[in-house]
Amino acid sequence: MEKVVSTNIRAIGYDPETWHLTIEFVTGRVWTYAHVPVEVYHSLRDAPSPGSYFYYHVRHHYPGVPVMAAPPLEEQVKELKEQLKRSIKQLKPKVKPKHQGA
Repeated sequence: MEKVVSTNIRAIGYDPETWHLTIEFVTGRVWTYAHVPVEVYHSLRDAPSPGSYFYYHVRHHYPGVPVMAAPPLEEQVKELKEQLKRSIKQLKPKVKPKHQGA
């Protein structure tokens, strides 16, 4: 998958042997579209607005199926909180307590 600059699409991928275009949306959903010519993939990849190109040239022109649904929002929030905790833990300096002399 190749990241693209878009407010709607996170990444795209293409399999030239099967002519399958795979799109990961910013929502986390992933769809695969069949029978997509490589030229359409290149045009999508190089478009100034991949989201608009997808909408006008792919979405209603090629059969698509969802590959993976986004996890429920609650799970996404829980995972982000856990990632944040791990990041903070890694950033905290590891200071050993000083021993007081007797």
